[in-house]
Amino acid sequence: MNIDILNDAIKEYIDENEISDISELCIINNATRLLIEMPIRNDKTKYTKKVSLKKNIKYVSEFLYNLNPEYYEYFKLRLKDGTFIFDDNSFDNAYSTYDIIDKRRIIYIPVLNTLEDSFAIVHELMHDMNLSVEDSLYENISRYYFTEGISILSEYLLSDYLINKKVKDAKVNNEKIIYATRIKAVLTDFNLRLVNHYLENGYVTEADIVDILGLYNVSELPYLKETLEEILDSGELTIVNEQRYVISSLISSYMYNRIHINKRNIQELFDMNELIQNNDFQSILDYLGFDYNDFDLTDKSYEMLRDNYKKFVKSR
Repeated sequence: MNIDILNDAIKEYIDENEISDISELCIINNATRLLIEMPIRNDKTKYTKKVSLKKNIKYVSEFLYNLNPEYYEYFKLRLKDGTFIFDDNSFDNAYSTYDIIDKRRIIYIPVLNTLEDSFAIVHELMHDMNLSVEDSLYENISRYYFTEGISILSEYLLSDYLINKKVKDAKVNNEKIIYATRIKAVLTDFNLRLVNHYLENGYVTEADIVDILGLYNVSELPYLKETLEEILDSGELTIVNEQRYVISSLISSYMYNRIHINKRNIQELFDMNELIQNNDFQSILDYLGFDYNDFDLTDKSYEMLRDNYKKFVKSR
């Protein structure tokens, strides 16, 4: 292991974000701890039935029409104008982006021919709906932290719709998201521990890495070692990619429970899809009803997020 590359990556992250103490990363640190403390659930669920792309598009169309006819029309438009790229021969992840060279939107979906394709389509469609071609993801702090929450929430709602339709494998996606959320929290926590150790000691040794890895469950070690290799290969910490999923997973379960209590709260999904384009982080916290101070959410807000996530996971 080239430990100098790791230390350079940590130092670069600290310098770029002007961090002098780990407490300055309070929101992501507290949110990560909240998820880490949840019971571990293993990902043993699999999609067992083949589902054609045509059938998946039909499921998504019916779901969106039921959810919001305007979203259904938007989906039809994106299918017609060539935004969607369906690839039958790829192991890449799905994504949505704006190609600044060709000046066009792209929603890339690797076709697996299982029900997972329906969830990938809905997830990336929601990203596309709140995509601003003027700003990159990392320039719009609101979209950076909340766009995944909107997409994950939409997956939960799609799952409910398909379960009600008695579609086979409709429950699988929920389990996969819950498991993925745990892994994202673990990887974020690993990054934060690296940063904290560097801040306290000025350097991270290979022995320190062994000690830090020893804090995690053995089932999580392959993901942690893969992340460590990624950091060494790229020369950058992975927290920038991981942490937004931590916040979004908590937000999505909170919003889902509110919709489950009162169907009228579905309007919050539609409003959020527009609000995050304004790049006003505090206005979104206000809209969702969170209390906060100058630097962090209040204990009451964290308790609200914790209770809602536990409630959601228990209901799956």
